[in-house]
Amino acid sequence: MTPHPIVTTQDGFALAVTSYGDPATCRAGVLIAPAMGVEQHYYAAFAQHLAQLGYWVMSFDYRGTGASRPTQYKRSLRGFEADVRTWAQHDCAAMVAHMRAQLQHKRLLWVGHSLGGQIFGLVPNREQVAAMLTVASGSGYWLQNTLRLRLIVWWLWFFVVPLALPLFGYFPGRALKKVGDLPRGVMQQ
Repeated sequence: MTPHPIVTTQDGFALAVTSYGDPATCRAGVLIAPAMGVEQHYYAAFAQHLAQLGYWVMSFDYRGTGASRPTQYKRSLRGFEADVRTWAQHDCAAMVAHMRAQLQHKRLLWVGHSLGGQIFGLVPNREQVAAMLTVASGSGYWLQNTLRLRLIVWWLWFFVVPLALPLFGYFPGRALKKVGDLPRGVMQQ
């Protein structure tokens, strides 16, 4: 495991990534696209398992989250600019390009958890991915949940988020014990 080397996006943002296995000797590459608010260390055991099976695996944190959160925004994401489209078109695209360059002729596979599966269609270089697997990547529409979850989601999206975003300028998920801290644009989208 190689923790937190940097992959730079086309717009110059430095993403913290973790690499498992060896691109030179692997059978294929696997990019783990995380869920919204889920930091890459959550996927470490899964990534290590895939590496033991002969895959080269990379995980990353979207800009503004986890180890990809700039130091000047460690206390607060107020003023940090990012949305879901930015994550797909810049962050995910940079990860695909980086892995594709190192894999040469080997296949690149995508494992998308929740949002990481939903945004695949927005990734401009997605044709460089040979296959994808999604885990818990529903439509995101709140009424398509169980009744209990619908109530929680309604409370989050129609009460908590509309109050938190103007008050804090971002979504303070850690303080609210709801996912992680997220940029305003991500939650608005």
